[in-house]
Amino acid sequence: MLLTTAISGCATVHTGSSTTRRLQREAHYQNYAAFIYEGTNADGSVGSFEVFKDGKRVYNFVCEGAKFGVGTKDSAATNQYRLEMGDSVTEPRKHNLVIFGELQDAHACVFYQVFELGKHFRKVADLVSGQLKPASDGQFKTGHLK
Repeated sequence: MLLTTAISGCATVHTGSSTTRRLQREAHYQNYAAFIYEGTNADGSVGSFEVFKDGKRVYNFVCEGAKFGVGTKDSAATNQYRLEMGDSVTEPRKHNLVIFGELQDAHACVFYQVFELGKHFRKVADLVSGQLKPASDGQFKTGHLK
């Protein structure tokens, strides 16, 4: 089953629109793979990511005006990420994927999508600015989600 989600402020990209996308980063953990894309369509920039398990897509997310990364972003000045795919952030011995998202509009919305990578793939949380500040403010600690 393919899971999708919506983050407030992310416009739906119509499948009929012509979108060109480029692979920006990929990450792997055991039988999982995550692919981060940047692209453009007639309306402007489009960010997206996909998660695959055993070669089958289990999650897809597309957002106009967004940029994505795997892990938590250290600061706006760098593109360094502190968590890697498979790191445990929700509880010991649970392997997670944290996707960092940032809307590139006037609101500069920051959000995280947290997934559990195990026998079954599942979303654990959607964390949006207002609920969570960027990782540089200490919201994520190694091994635990505050």
